[in-house]
Amino acid sequence: NGGNSWIDQSNPAMGSLQQVCFVNPRRGWLTSNSQGVNGVYRTTDEGAHWVRQYEGYLLGVCFVDSNTGFAVGYNGVIIKTTNGGDGWIPESFGSTTTLMAVEIATPSTIVVVGNQTILRSTDGGAVWTQVWNGPQYIQAVSFADSLDGLAVGAQGTIVKTTDGGNSWSYRSSINTTDNLRGVAFRTPLLATAVGSTHIVATTDGGTTWYAQTNPGGHILSGVSFSSSSTGYAIGGYTIIMTSNGGGFGGTSAVSPSDDAVTGTSDVTLTWHSCLGADTSSVRYILQVAMEPDFSPSSLVVADSTLTDTFNVVHASDQFRRHFWRVR
Repeated sequence: NGGNSWIDQSNPAMGSLQQVCFVNPRRGWLTSNSQGVNGVYRTTDEGAHWVRQYEGYLLGVCFVDSNTGFAVGYNGVIIKTTNGGDGWIPESFGSTTTLMAVEIATPSTIVVVGNQTILRSTDGGAVWTQVWNGPQYIQAVSFADSLDGLAVGAQGTIVKTTDGGNSWSYRSSINTTDNLRGVAFRTPLLATAVGSTHIVATTDGGTTWYAQTNPGGHILSGVSFSSSSTGYAIGGYTIIMTSNGGGFGGTSAVSPSDDAVTGTSDVTLTWHSCLGADTSSVRYILQVAMEPDFSPSSLVVADSTLTDTFNVVHASDQFRRHFWRVR
């Protein structure tokens, strides 16, 4: 029912679960990295029962179809299956670095991210090439199509590719130093990343980012969208859901920049537009008050059809200092 209610299908015997991938409503795989029960598990009955198919300390898993898939983990482990997980073949790239996640860009182009590295294969996993090497720990990767992808990681790191993962460039993440742990495209231009306390989103394919509200300030480690507006984020003991793409970016004052003004005539207030919203229909509520705490006596100047500027006239209180805010 779109995530409105959930049935507990957890199995403590599988330990700490890391990543899950479904190729159809019934068949899926997940990874565990807990001692004694680590490995890859498969379900063929919508998650009601899980069977371990491979033993090893693994973190990420992703499948091309019902037969072909990849899993990655500690000590540079990359394994591949071509029979739905019944048998796995090691695919080494010659390093022992920790690999966190794997993503399928095309049936032949596979991208793996991990500790200070991004790897790429263009022949279905036979040969791997390191295409990015930086100081940050990359923890998640997502592709919108065969060319455009995003990877996120420690200290607010966001890198983007437009050539199928062959090259990557840094993108701003609104100056957050949060550890970003999950990323997902909603459309080719809309994407969301989550982390220790932050949720950030982009409306231009990852070039610029704005903050969204994280209800309760939960620590989040993964995010997935089933449509451009409906998505889920998980972390710890928490699942949160959005039905509007996570909402829009916040507004903030531009001029006067200290959010207060003393005027002797008309005063023009200017603020940043609400990022992520349809500018043809966005509504703002603008408040002007005589006290900085915006007491109930605050004057609502306007509540609709505002752009990002507004002229304010206070004939009876021209020489008093006023405070203003917009949302």
